[in-house]
Amino acid sequence: MNVPARVAKRPVVRSAGEWRENVEDFEREGVSAVAYCEGQRPQTLLRWRRRPGP
Repeated sequence: MNVPARVAKRPVVRSAGEWRENVEDFEREGVSAVAYCEGQRPQTLLRWRRRPGP
């Protein structure tokens, strides 16, 4: 069965802890959100960056 690519790809689900680690890595790298996300949409990363910590 041939499944269309748009159906086969599912978003990666990450926990809050994983997102916090990603935000910390992003801030350490000192690059733009677009560069850090390697062409992926950076909106989610930036939204997690604005969230208050634990």
